[in-house]
Amino acid sequence: MREEWYKLSCIQLEWLNPDVEVDIDKYITDLCPNSPFGDYYPELIEEVLSRYEVDGIYVEGVYIPPGFCYCNSCQEMFSFIYGRPLPIEEPLKDADYNEFRQRSITNFYRKIRERVNKISPKTVVFGCGYYPASINLYDFSRYVDVVVSEEQWGYTSGYNPAEVPLWEVGMHMKLIRSESNKPVNGTTFVSKHVDYEYVPRSSSHLKLATMEIVSAGASPQVHTQNIFEVDESSIPILRQLFSDVKFLKPYLDSSKPFTKVALFNWMDPSDSKRMGDGIFQYTDRGIKGFYRALLENHIQTEFVTPRDILNGRLRDYKVLVMSDALYMSDEVVMEIKNFICNGGGLVSTFRSGWYTRNGRRLDKPILSEVLGIENYYSVVKRPNSIYPVVPFYHTYYNIDSTGLIWRDLNGKVLSFQGSYIEIETDDEVEEIGYILNFDYTKVHSEHWLKSGYPGEKVSPMIISKTIDRGKSIYCATDFEIYSLEYGDSESIEVLTNLVKYVGGEEIELVKIKAPGTVEVNPYVSENSLVIFLLNHTTNQLTTGKAVRYIIPIKDITIEVNWNKRLESAFCLSKSNLDLKREESKIILTLPYLEEYDVIVLKE
Repeated sequence: MREEWYKLSCIQLEWLNPDVEVDIDKYITDLCPNSPFGDYYPELIEEVLSRYEVDGIYVEGVYIPPGFCYCNSCQEMFSFIYGRPLPIEEPLKDADYNEFRQRSITNFYRKIRERVNKISPKTVVFGCGYYPASINLYDFSRYVDVVVSEEQWGYTSGYNPAEVPLWEVGMHMKLIRSESNKPVNGTTFVSKHVDYEYVPRSSSHLKLATMEIVSAGASPQVHTQNIFEVDESSIPILRQLFSDVKFLKPYLDSSKPFTKVALFNWMDPSDSKRMGDGIFQYTDRGIKGFYRALLENHIQTEFVTPRDILNGRLRDYKVLVMSDALYMSDEVVMEIKNFICNGGGLVSTFRSGWYTRNGRRLDKPILSEVLGIENYYSVVKRPNSIYPVVPFYHTYYNIDSTGLIWRDLNGKVLSFQGSYIEIETDDEVEEIGYILNFDYTKVHSEHWLKSGYPGEKVSPMIISKTIDRGKSIYCATDFEIYSLEYGDSESIEVLTNLVKYVGGEEIELVKIKAPGTVEVNPYVSENSLVIFLLNHTTNQLTTGKAVRYIIPIKDITIEVNWNKRLESAFCLSKSNLDLKREESKIILTLPYLEEYDVIVLKE
């Protein structure tokens, strides 16, 4: 049946992505940029532009998904470039294969851009790539005006929608903007049937998905896919959402996100080729884990790339977070050192600065002088494969500090199921936390759980060093990944405290008393403050394919540092805000929050 449909359509079979078996039933309906279609489509665009005035061109559906494409064109081209056949066994572990996919997509958009510039340079090109696997955004973005991302339907997690909560949609909007330096459109699906999934679009999901995109600084774009299954009840909801966006647009156009914390998006796609298989996915989990930990504690973050750092962007921030950032150039390290000396704070975790660009492990971390590390030893891994249900081989640690920021954790023995690095420090560091060894004297010789009791200190876990006017702090664990996988509250608190320790009060413009499921995104301008509040609170035990409903939150207290004259304060929901001033602060109480609300303060 499928083959008959292709025969009746205008699509040629040789345009599509076959897998290695070249089975018609396993063809992906994406179009291959290396097939004859890759030349036909730019020629078609040129013909249309020569006849009509066109404001914009939207390009989608031209990908090389993981494990594809084995069409004749791809096989011949790969063999010509790399001098060997397309890899068949585990191609995603082949650096040349991944690079080939990225170059193929970039070259396709290059041909489109050349035709557009030739005929109609003012026509806007919207490019929807397959982020992050199939496109090198650094190169891809040179040929598009707007990057479009479908980040709310499982595309970053192997088509498992349960692994893509809506907060992650906003995170990816920020990541894409940091890599592309282009405007970003995020998609909101209004259909029941999306890519083989069949899920009704609830009003709560539509509202949160749309406002997650807007609050992350991207533009919402409605996708019907497919047109025969659009839920008509979503139309009035969409009208209200876009009416709200239109109302907010003048405020957002003149403002920028408030954040004093930058997460280092250290790996461009070319580095994923050099560093080897699995590194990008592992690091992506680390970035997600740290981002979520700060999000749950209402601390806003943006992403900076090596390119941003070399262009002086660190001056906009108070804290730079390097979450397991394996590699950085000497030039980037010099900028980071200057940033700290001028009063900035550096948070570094786990293996940051361990490797060269080509994946060789350094004898000493490249930031060892800044962090106060004299020597470091192999990663100690705590596997859980023997008893996967049991938290097996926990690593014990404790916090030992008189600092107020650690008061809720200080003196307690805690544990996590992850990895750490044993380090030796110089004489200028302050040791804040320690990894503890196992006390085998307390374990019965015949008991299978032989690591069940904490012992003596074995290595510093958290160390801090003051350098001129700034400060660094290093954590020798992979708490980010552990907290992402297990939702461990102590690990999340440690990660947040690392940032607060070097950043101080300056990193929090807005403080709220609300659960961690309430997301806060403030935008500032010369005469206004816009505060997005997104409520992700639901009683579902696991993230579903779509948010079915939200539990409202009542009486949220919001404290804003505001030393200006206040002309007005209002919110989109038109709720009555309880407002009072205390010295240089404004304290607001929002009586009721459903899926979202936006508070505006005007000078």
